[in-house]
Amino acid sequence: MSAITVTELTCACLDEKWRRRWLSGERPTTRSFAPPGGLPVYGALFHRLADAFVGWLTDSRRKTPSLKVGQELWNELYERFAAGELDRLSRKGRLESAYHLSEALKAFCERIAALRARIPAFKSWQDLYLANEFSLTQVEIPVGDRAIRVSGRLDAVRFHPERAIEVVDYKLTHGIRMKHDLLQLAIYTRLLALARPGLDFLGTLEYYEPKLHEVAVSRADLDALFADAVLPAL
Repeated sequence: MSAITVTELTCACLDEKWRRRWLSGERPTTRSFAPPGGLPVYGALFHRLADAFVGWLTDSRRKTPSLKVGQELWNELYERFAAGELDRLSRKGRLESAYHLSEALKAFCERIAALRARIPAFKSWQDLYLANEFSLTQVEIPVGDRAIRVSGRLDAVRFHPERAIEVVDYKLTHGIRMKHDLLQLAIYTRLLALARPGLDFLGTLEYYEPKLHEVAVSRADLDALFADAVLPAL
């Protein structure tokens, strides 16, 4: 039985040359690089700070339910998690990147404040977040008479008051990678459906550029993407 990560599988779906190298036993890079002269946006750092903050919000030992507006949330995120990182970027001369990251994190705080407001009987942040940085390990996807094990880590799984469970992927750049991002989301959603059968899912891409640009994708569209682009590669 073969094993692959979500990131590797996404590359295999989109790049035949990459797929041939992987099948030959290589482990080609899955990293993508910004165009020369582009502004470094520190996506990994954004993910780490967002994850730490949501983990803090959802910790039942802390009195966080009273936080309800974006500015309050940003104040807490900045003081507890982001200040040191932004200061380090600034000292390295990355002032534009530090500003971009801070604006993206502010937009993230405005976003979760808006999500909180749509839950009428909100009692704690666990009413919104089912999980953040949720690991899916060795989930078996049937392919003919065999199965392929796929592993990955979801940025967030949220409760949606109207549309069941929402699988969320954060991005800091949009550009030409929309197809990549949609395929990755389709794979994540299929893995979660296999790991948690019977639940109804939809997918959301949240681009912080630094203002929020949201792309919501229905379960039917995600299933179609998986059937059209992922299954053939598998």
